[in-house]
Amino acid sequence: MKFSNSEKVDILLVSGECRRNATRAIAMYAGIYSERNQPCRLIFERLCTSLRKSGSFDVTKRNVTKTTTSEENTIAVLAAVTENPHISTRQILRGSGISKTSVLRMLHNEKYHPLLHQELHGSDYGNRVRFCQWFLHEMYIDDLFSQKVLFTDEATCTNRGKLI
Repeated sequence: MKFSNSEKVDILLVSGECRRNATRAIAMYAGIYSERNQPCRLIFERLCTSLRKSGSFDVTKRNVTKTTTSEENTIAVLAAVTENPHISTRQILRGSGISKTSVLRMLHNEKYHPLLHQELHGSDYGNRVRFCQWFLHEMYIDDLFSQKVLFTDEATCTNRGKLI
């Protein structure tokens, strides 16, 4: 429901007179201005908040140009996925300079759903067991060892033993 600026001033004055008690303000406003559209409780609460934050009754949304997720960047990301359906979002961001979040947002907006997968080899189980045994040994030596280890997914390890 739209209210004129004049009506908004009256709503604000009534709200102030009722010490911002919305229930009392609704009853008082209805008694004084029975011929007008009656504001609900949220109008009383939001009008004062809006005026305090913006200094205006009408808060207009800013029209911000989305530079990162622009049509040009979206086309570039979709072209990379079309060219290589197995490409990772990390590879896309390295090639384009677009953040991972923006790449994922563009793919999501175009109804693409990235799949997470990891290729396992026969020796992987043994390597994992050896790592766990080593880690437990280090924890036995130093109780605070786990707090000194930085676990991250920032590095890209290939399944051929290379660190990129």
